[in-house]
Amino acid sequence: MKRTTTLLAGLLLPLAGGCAQPSDLYQRATVVMVDEQICVSVAGDSGDRSRSTRVAGVTLSRVSGDRTEAVWELDFTGADEPFFLVPGKCLRPGAPHGDGVVEVLLETPVTGVHYALSIMGTVPTDEPGGDGLATRLYRENFCLKQQTTSVTSIVPVPWGAGRPQWEVCAD
Repeated sequence: MKRTTTLLAGLLLPLAGGCAQPSDLYQRATVVMVDEQICVSVAGDSGDRSRSTRVAGVTLSRVSGDRTEAVWELDFTGADEPFFLVPGKCLRPGAPHGDGVVEVLLETPVTGVHYALSIMGTVPTDEPGGDGLATRLYRENFCLKQQTTSVTSIVPVPWGAGRPQWEVCAD
């Protein structure tokens, strides 16, 4: 319960800032296939691509209509060492993530299901008067499609008309 509360607070607290939040709070996450398994990361932005994100948590949720259910969570807040993620380096469900990292894997992603990914973290900033860190929330909606008997592809789901356009996942 404490882990879920910590992750939820980490995801919701930045929203409480309203207009005071930086314009680049929300960024794109990336999802790729590695050895027939998803691997998630932070996307590079228009700034310094070598900047690393200190990860606090990762949540992958199954989306059905207006309901979401977490199927994979990583909580780095109790980790022995800070965990940093850079574009190109990725995290896979079930892989070792370090001492003190809490992982809950309820379901391995499968084809035909809609998923929403969130990666919560902080990045260094040089804005005057701050603490030197800026919150980032990396997000991506996607589905998996079976291309052939041995190849599964990731289909990113674009936003349009104020909602994810899940229609791109239809066969």
